[in-house]
Amino acid sequence: MDKLYNILQKIKKRPGHYLGIKSLTRLSAFISGYEICIYESGKKNGKLFNGFDAYIHERYGINTTHNAQEIVLFFAGLDEGLAFDRYFELLEEFLKLHPENLE
Repeated sequence: MDKLYNILQKIKKRPGHYLGIKSLTRLSAFISGYEICIYESGKKNGKLFNGFDAYIHERYGINTTHNAQEIVLFFAGLDEGLAFDRYFELLEEFLKLHPENLE
């Protein structure tokens, strides 16, 4: 199973412990930092988010350059906590449709 997915499940259960507050913006920064670290270390990046931005664009019927986090935050009325919860709901929906991303 994808290492990042396992970490995200821990963050989902205790966001304040890992991010300070329940915030999609902070979660997004964490994910970006994780991905940069993996890239810089020369290791293979996981597949967890392959196609996720496209899924969010399609799900919301939007054609934009904004990433999944920005779109979810916008549709959550810029409520960081609500956006955090919604992001995880959408990620689970996506992974049910694309379980190969967890291999």
